[in-house]
Amino acid sequence: FGGALIWLAVCRIPAVSQSMEVRVLISSFMVTSYTWAAAYEFWRGRSEPLVSRWPAIFMLFAHGSLFLLRTPLYTMMPWIPDTQVFESVWLTVLSFEALLFTIAIAFILLAMAKERTELLHKTAALVDPLTGIPNRRAFLEGADAMSQRIDADPRPAAVLLADLDHFKTINDSYGHALGDRVLRLFAETAGAKISPADLLGRLGGEEFAIALYDV
Repeated sequence: FGGALIWLAVCRIPAVSQSMEVRVLISSFMVTSYTWAAAYEFWRGRSEPLVSRWPAIFMLFAHGSLFLLRTPLYTMMPWIPDTQVFESVWLTVLSFEALLFTIAIAFILLAMAKERTELLHKTAALVDPLTGIPNRRAFLEGADAMSQRIDADPRPAAVLLADLDHFKTINDSYGHALGDRVLRLFAETAGAKISPADLLGRLGGEEFAIALYDV
């Protein structure tokens, strides 16, 4: 919406409205800016592990870069009705690229939506919704992977089992909301004390497990 308002405003300037070259220059920069801004938004969300994100970033950045070529190409091909401007090889290449980009980006966005849905389902199956740490299933899978790593490269390991004392009393005396807060606080505290190679999981209720690698 902002780009449309800018375009309407600048087109009221005589120097712009009377010059096709200036209008092509401004429109090319506007389209490139929007395309690169979209690529930047995908780049900002790279913490979400989506493989299809990277082709989208590359295609948006490349398309925006190629769009700027329309300006110098236009200056070399005056817009006169009887010229053979439409027979230019470069214009054909750019038009074909725009067509391919439109088709490819649509498929990439569909793939990204499908991948994000699968990631959400996988996260829901492996992450405890209350504490945000691995649930019992994910902890056992992670512990199995750690065991295989230790078999390949023997290292000392330790397993801690944590059961919060008098947790039922907390729920009965202060309510389940405070009990949930206690569980989250324990998970945050324990998670901050272990290394990235270690594993923390909630087995169920107030029971937690911690697998320590190379300890």
